[in-house]
Amino acid sequence: MKNYDVVIVGSGVIGTSIAYHLSSRLGTGKDILLLDKASTSCHGNTQRSAAKIRDTVASQTNLDLCRSSIEAYKYYQDSGVDLGLKFEGYLWLMTDDQRSRNQTSIDTMLRNGVNIEILDEFSITKLLPNLNLKLEKRTRELLRLEDITCALFGKNCGSIDPELLTRFYERRFLEMGGNKLYNCEVRSLVFDKSDGETNHLLMDLSRVHGVITDKGKVLAENVVLATGAYTQFLLEGKHGIHSGLKGTKKRQLYELATKDFDSIKCINSYFPFTILPYKGIYLYLIKEGEVVVGCSDNVGRPFTLENDPQPEPQFFRNCVMPILIEYFPFLSRAIEKGTTAGMYDYSAEGAPNIDEVINGLVIANGSSGRGIMTADAIGRITASMILGEEETELFGRKKFNVSKLSIDPKKRNVEPELFSL
Repeated sequence: MKNYDVVIVGSGVIGTSIAYHLSSRLGTGKDILLLDKASTSCHGNTQRSAAKIRDTVASQTNLDLCRSSIEAYKYYQDSGVDLGLKFEGYLWLMTDDQRSRNQTSIDTMLRNGVNIEILDEFSITKLLPNLNLKLEKRTRELLRLEDITCALFGKNCGSIDPELLTRFYERRFLEMGGNKLYNCEVRSLVFDKSDGETNHLLMDLSRVHGVITDKGKVLAENVVLATGAYTQFLLEGKHGIHSGLKGTKKRQLYELATKDFDSIKCINSYFPFTILPYKGIYLYLIKEGEVVVGCSDNVGRPFTLENDPQPEPQFFRNCVMPILIEYFPFLSRAIEKGTTAGMYDYSAEGAPNIDEVINGLVIANGSSGRGIMTADAIGRITASMILGEEETELFGRKKFNVSKLSIDPKKRNVEPELFSL
């Protein structure tokens, strides 16, 4: 049985970023294994995400992570790597109350140099001429909706192809001598390297020596769990080890097609990622006549982990579409074309967790729906933690204290993310 220097569990965008940055730091001579239960990288929740990027955050910690990652993606693409990176912008549609509650966060973003603009009703209508800003009184009372009075437009925001980004990291990792083992599911952690039966009462739980998979033991000096929403199950559910996560949410995406091309045509070249002022429902254009509508577990659903998350069409039709068509009436005639669903994990403050929770076991989770937009920074920070460094250098050469993202309350030093509708 081969003993690796590092085993990274999870080949989504976080796991492959860690693998790439760690390999680039260690060089040759170290055995690193990227392991996943799927048959390929980017097969899980990374693939099932909206794959949007933005730096419109109020927390300085999140801003450092998002901004440096976005700049890294720009650099990679400018160097000749197609990542499908586009900057269509983000548009948060707001009510008067939402503007008032977020004013402090807006002021903070402006002070931090985030490229945002506050739009009035005229500017919103110019950008989205088929958006219904004013709702009927009966609609407001029945659905508890409010009129849109302003919007926040984020300019350094857009989209990226999750598969191209993940495969870029994976390819570079393999070119540097990395190893991969797919179709291999992790069942639990290895606390004892012996092959025989272990008395759990006598087991030394102070160090992890590898993972137990459906194909047997895989030993390693260090194990990294980049398993996102499933980290809670692997750690807390299997071993009673705190994962640092507050919980998990389900994300659902629905592709709609409409023959009302004129309703989208005038904004086709400049349709931003648009968030409605109700429960985080959003939509974005994928091509002329087709939009994707998304939502997370903020609309009358429990927060529960699903091993194989599936879309819930009836929930979408009953809870999401009635809201959507009040603001975009032309979508009432749209036809459902396709659906997908995935999970994401979140922390108490909305910032990632990166920590060595037990000797030999490092976690990288809690990106709180910002996994893709912070993946490059998370990869660099996690690599520094494995190397025992107190500080890492993000893209752009900004220094970042590794212990800031610890799950130990005495070490953790992050601000809660307050910008939210």
